[in-house]
Amino acid sequence: MTVRQSGVVDADGHVVETARALTACGWSGATGNIGLDHLLAAPDVGYRPDLAGGAQDPQLRLVDMDRERIEVAVNYPTFLLMVNQLDAQPAAEACRAYNTWFAATYRAADPERLRAMALVSLADPGVAAEEGRRAVVELGAPGIVVS
Repeated sequence: MTVRQSGVVDADGHVVETARALTACGWSGATGNIGLDHLLAAPDVGYRPDLAGGAQDPQLRLVDMDRERIEVAVNYPTFLLMVNQLDAQPAAEACRAYNTWFAATYRAADPERLRAMALVSLADPGVAAEEGRRAVVELGAPGIVVS
């Protein structure tokens, strides 16, 4: 069952980004923050697919949305909400990889229903503006989020 025109928008959905997924999208594999790097490397610690399957799988997210009669979900990262605790270069790299990953996976699965706010870091305002523009114009993000 695909929900259409229910009018329900989940404006605070979350996905669980992983080191493996981000590396496939250009991330070098380390943020310089031991805690964040651990979370990205082991996102399944405490993971319960019966509660959060859609946080790691776009097809399961769509099933969850249909069950809950959600027409559109606007999503945010989980672990990378800590991005502004990083130095400028690893923060920019992580944001770019996250935005690319979401577009290539979730958004590609259903561009009308699965959206994500573009993640940018304020460590370098020029880079943040450039990444925000890329994510909105090229990747279809509805806006930007700054943690």
